[in-house]
Amino acid sequence: MAGGGRMTLRQKMGLLIAVIVALMLLSGAITIAVVSYSIDGMQKIFDDNHGSYNLQTAFDKETVAFANLIRDGGADSKSAFSKARANTAICLGAISADYDDIGEKRYEITWTIHNSYAQYHKQCEKLLAMSPDDMTYIRELYVTYSMQDYIKSYCGRLTETVLTQTNSDYLTKSDSLKKIPYIITGISLLAMLMLVVMLRSAMGKFTAILGKLADASQQIEQNNFAVEDVYWARQEDEIGQLVRAFNQMKHSTREYVHATQELHEQTVQRVELEKRFAVTQLQLIKSQLNPHFLFNTLNMIARMAQIEGAPVSEQMTVAMSNLLRYNLRTTEPIVPLEQELKVVEDYMYIQKMRFGSRIQYSVLCPDALLQTDVPVFLLQPLVENAVMHGLSNVENGGAIYVRARMRGDNLILSVADTGAGMTHERLTQVRAAMAKGGEGLGLGLGNVCRRITGFYPNGRVRISIKQGCGTVVYVEFAMRNKSKENDNGLPYADC
Repeated sequence: MAGGGRMTLRQKMGLLIAVIVALMLLSGAITIAVVSYSIDGMQKIFDDNHGSYNLQTAFDKETVAFANLIRDGGADSKSAFSKARANTAICLGAISADYDDIGEKRYEITWTIHNSYAQYHKQCEKLLAMSPDDMTYIRELYVTYSMQDYIKSYCGRLTETVLTQTNSDYLTKSDSLKKIPYIITGISLLAMLMLVVMLRSAMGKFTAILGKLADASQQIEQNNFAVEDVYWARQEDEIGQLVRAFNQMKHSTREYVHATQELHEQTVQRVELEKRFAVTQLQLIKSQLNPHFLFNTLNMIARMAQIEGAPVSEQMTVAMSNLLRYNLRTTEPIVPLEQELKVVEDYMYIQKMRFGSRIQYSVLCPDALLQTDVPVFLLQPLVENAVMHGLSNVENGGAIYVRARMRGDNLILSVADTGAGMTHERLTQVRAAMAKGGEGLGLGLGNVCRRITGFYPNGRVRISIKQGCGTVVYVEFAMRNKSKENDNGLPYADC
């Protein structure tokens, strides 16, 4: 045994539980035995009283049925007398005839009733078989009445004897029942005394060490890790293991808190660097978009100027100047939607000058959404893709629809064209690239995907096609301005 032969806490608790269980079982067994004894005794008294009373009542009913049968002799009277006789026989059979159980006096009375009733039964059969005109009928009738009176008297004596005997038994058992509360109280007091002694022995030092642990825990809760270690002499028992684990946990927590503080400082620095990186990345995206858009537009204006000479060049140059001014002077990452639509309008003017009536252009945007904040250069790259990849290779040209609408708290922008669309294989590739944040897409659509998914937690870019009919690109994100507007759908619905 650990601790130089001393009982461990687990052993003491086991012994205490065993003693409590033993006392509870002993108390329960005594209580059950006493209650069973009392119930059995009271049940026997009740059965004896009830049996003698039932016999006396049944025989009285039989004598009344016999008198009715003698008076009118009808079939109903015969049936009633037969039932009364059967009931008397049942009640008589229920009366105990055990000499050792009922005693000499009751046995004598019971034996007399059994024999007398058998003789009486024969006398009734004899009388009922006689004719009322028989000379001896009246004499036999009075003999029957006399036997009835004799049996009645003995039934009364049996009831009186049973009551006297059961009353004596009840008084005897009552004296025993009065002692039961004292016995149970004594056992309970003894159990409580033993429980208190064992609890004081087992829990005294245990309570003291728990107090020390509680005080140390309060100090740790206040971030005071300089509190002294809790000490327990017997390190090998359960309390010693608990104390040792507590001290180790205190030291580990102190180290963890210091490490967490350092990690938090590093995390703050990392977040700040990420913010700076995001701004830098936006500027990089704009620096990529600007030359790309600028060179394409300048080449187109040069070709138009070469073809037409000068009539359209002035207007195109104004539109181009507006685009360059917006591109080079806009430093904010977020602009009103109205400003983005104006840039798209300038761009589409230049394209219409190039393609003429082959390209149609339409904007569907509720006035309530015009001041909604959106990322800068969001729509122009999508419109440019629709022109370059959707309509430029179609002989008869087509139409481009730009739409803004609300769904819940999200703003949905869409750019649709009625161009050639793309194959399902290409659509699968594009959607896979969108799922990776735009990796592998072209410059315009890839930059839009990266900005939307990077700047908005729930932002997303989707694309749908109808091969040979057109393409729609959807951009969805939670808008900053809470203006809401519902409409009836995209003009580009059927090809």
